[in-house]
Amino acid sequence: MNYQGIRAEFESDLHTAYSDLSPAVPVYFDNTFNTVSDADTEFIHVNLQFGLTTETTLTTQNDYIRGTIVVRAYTEKGKGPARNQTLINTAVTTLQALSDQAKASTGIYVRIGALNGPSFGTETGGTESRLALTPFFVSRIDMSFTASISSSSGSGSSTPLALALTSTDFTDGTALPVNVGTNAPTTADFTNPQLGWALTGDDAANVTEYRLSSVDTSNSNYVHWDVTGIVNTTLAIAATTDPFTSNWLGTPTIGTTGGGGGASLGNGWEPCGPPPGNTHTYTFTVTGHSADGTLLVTSNVLSGTYAN
Repeated sequence: MNYQGIRAEFESDLHTAYSDLSPAVPVYFDNTFNTVSDADTEFIHVNLQFGLTTETTLTTQNDYIRGTIVVRAYTEKGKGPARNQTLINTAVTTLQALSDQAKASTGIYVRIGALNGPSFGTETGGTESRLALTPFFVSRIDMSFTASISSSSGSGSSTPLALALTSTDFTDGTALPVNVGTNAPTTADFTNPQLGWALTGDDAANVTEYRLSSVDTSNSNYVHWDVTGIVNTTLAIAATTDPFTSNWLGTPTIGTTGGGGGASLGNGWEPCGPPPGNTHTYTFTVTGHSADGTLLVTSNVLSGTYAN
């Protein structure tokens, strides 16, 4: 069954990461935990828990399985928290790298959810302390995950998710419209750049939310647009004709831009305003997320310039 393939995806990456540390750290998975040796002064315990999944789902061309992964790092208490922090950071880095891998047409595709932890403490109970009466310093993280197993067998190869971002106002690398910045005749003429995005791929139905961001890369990634909770039926944002009212469909969450409250239009766009004599570059990105917030797809980066 495909559970073992998903388990191996996590276990192999974590085992390699901890084997590469100096000194190498043993890793115990699930029911092997009780075999921890009394000679181990530090070790890692990994627990994978799978959600309910039907046999029908497991045998289809694209399998979707949800679950939770818990990682605990055990180190000698007397040596302080620094080593323990290194071990738990290794887990975070390894799992994030696994989640960031692009989806291939075949194989296992993993995306992790929000990180809980790390929490720190000591464990003196018999199940989590193996050095006589000496407690370990323990840290723990946990996160949800979604795994998709794609196969080229059956009706054909799966198509990975793709998100194409475009604009009718500018093309990548060209100038933004005058009215999206401080060169607009009046503040009543302010507008935002028009943007549109198109989602493709066999897993498109899993995308339930879009998030839009725009930053000024010439000014330390100053935030000009930050909108989350965009419903998946929204595939564009028009250039507003009313700078004081949001023209988003639904009720997305409009984040604060670099200029703080009151610096942005009603739909969250903060007009461009490079210093006189300067030209700045602004990038736009849209991401697609599942119902639990897991990142599923990222658009191309669309950039435009604005001169003052």
